[in-house]
Amino acid sequence: SFYDFLIVSYICFSLPELGLDIPHIAAASNFASIPIIGWLARRSHAFFVKRGGGDTKKKDLDLSIRNNLTRITTERKEGPAFIEVFIEGKRSRDRTFIKPKTGFLRSVVETAGGQETVVLPLTINYEGLPDQTSLVNEASRGLHEEMNLRRLMNWMRRVFLGNVNIGRVYISASENM
Repeated sequence: SFYDFLIVSYICFSLPELGLDIPHIAAASNFASIPIIGWLARRSHAFFVKRGGGDTKKKDLDLSIRNNLTRITTERKEGPAFIEVFIEGKRSRDRTFIKPKTGFLRSVVETAGGQETVVLPLTINYEGLPDQTSLVNEASRGLHEEMNLRRLMNWMRRVFLGNVNIGRVYISASENM
């Protein structure tokens, strides 16, 4: 859900005793073109990556990711850079597991250049589905609607009016790798 990246950033912000800066967020490139949202995402430490591409575009995609990672790590004055990425590549709105994509992790290892790299796997689960309505609509019509500003603003309005009930949110982390 769209809550996932907000929750991780909020945890880093609200629990300074963890010693984690607010992470840079690897976001899908289609967010960059949404008016206002793309600008806000950039201001919130997001960088945009293209999903998929297959073998023919793999080198270009990896280069784009490596360039972003290099920029983020060199901008740091001291300490590690924290990067938040959902390696499934897209949301699993119906609670099914999606096979992880390995290109981003491969780029992290190649960009590290001998520096220590830590991966902390997280799982975020909700009692309810935050975007239940759109999931039902898409399943009944059989097509996925692309994100746009109007749909996102309507969803945010429902959230603020209390019409979206996700229940409790459960976050768990495994040992870092």
